[in-house]
Amino acid sequence: MRSFECYIKPLAGETTAPRVFLPPENQGLISGIVLEPGGQPVQGALVLLLEQESGQRIAHTVTSEQGRFWFGPLEPGVLYALRIQKDDSAERVVEFSP
Repeated sequence: MRSFECYIKPLAGETTAPRVFLPPENQGLISGIVLEPGGQPVQGALVLLLEQESGQRIAHTVTSEQGRFWFGPLEPGVLYALRIQKDDSAERVVEFSP
C-alpha cells in the first residue's frame, strides 16, 4: 500500500479543492518533520533537496506550521541530501536514498 499525507489550512470563509497526486510506484517520496531539540515543530525552515554527488539543487520548500515537508516523485537509487536551515541557526545536512 502507498500512502501520502497532505495538510491544508484554508483561510476563514475560503473553500479549497486540492488535487493530490501519488508518485508512480517506481518512484520515491521523501517526507519528514523538522523539530527543535526539545521536540517542538519548526515552522518556516528552508528545506533544500540536493543530489548528493553533484550537490545540485533538485527542489526546495518551506516547512508547514507542523514542521512538515515533502519532495517527490524521486528517482530510486539516487543518493539525496536534505539541507535544512532556519533563520541564523546552524545548517543541518541529512542524506537519504529512496
